Amino acid sequence: YNFRGHLTKLAKRMALRQQCLATAQVYMRRYYLRVQIRRTNPYLVVATALYLACKTEESPQHIRLVLGEARQIWGDLIPGDVSALGETEFAIIAELNSQLIVHHPYRSLTELHALLGLSLDDMSLAWNVVNDSFLTDLPLVMPPHLIALTAVLLALVMPKGASAASAASA
Repeated sequence: YNFRGHLTKLAKRMALRQQCLATAQVYMRRYYLRVQIRRTNPYLVVATALYLACKTEESPQHIRLVLGEARQIWGDLIPGDVSALGETEFAIIAELNSQLIVHHPYRSLTELHALLGLSLDDMSLAWNVVNDSFLTDLPLVMPPHLIALTAVLLALVMPKGASAASAASA
């Protein structure tokens, strides 16, 4: 099941920050570790995880807006009643044992950028590596500072080809 694709599609429609999307991805993974997907409406869980992540990351969205955008994308696969999203929100919170705080690698990555004086190209690549780490179970099993450090290392050792920075220095 393509959670990331559906989450990304809804987040883009709502112009949400990357951190809200990343938190929703973690919620989805943690939720489906405990609940069988066939016992849920995955489209409703996607919308609810994103709604809950926005609240947690202090970028709250109105429940009707989230529901409306989800219905625009998935139509009748999403119930039209906000109570269904509210019930799913409580189900997710219960399955996650109310542990909703997600520590992201983004803060550590920003601190490493300042400390090491990374170029914008290296920082951008490291940021993309961190974003891609949410495609895996890595955020569930590794501390965020190690993910950030690994992303920086990968950004520094990956071949860059002819970059804009090397062309400007020539």
